[in-house]
Amino acid sequence: TLLLHGSHDPEADQEEVSAWRQWLCGDCRQQVMAGDHFYLTQRPRAFAAQVLNFIEQSISPFHP
Repeated sequence: TLLLHGSHDPEADQEEVSAWRQWLCGDCRQQVMAGDHFYLTQRPRAFAAQVLNFIEQSISPFHP
């Protein structure tokens, strides 16, 4: 699971987001992005890069 949140998010601070881990199964990675609650619309390329990086690190390479 990837937890992303904005560094200046008035809705969910880092401590609150960290607490969400108790409700999630398996490994969890938390990443703070520059911005507020809507950081993903303010920096869509950075958001996409974080998601793609997480996916690439999470999948096992296919070996025929």
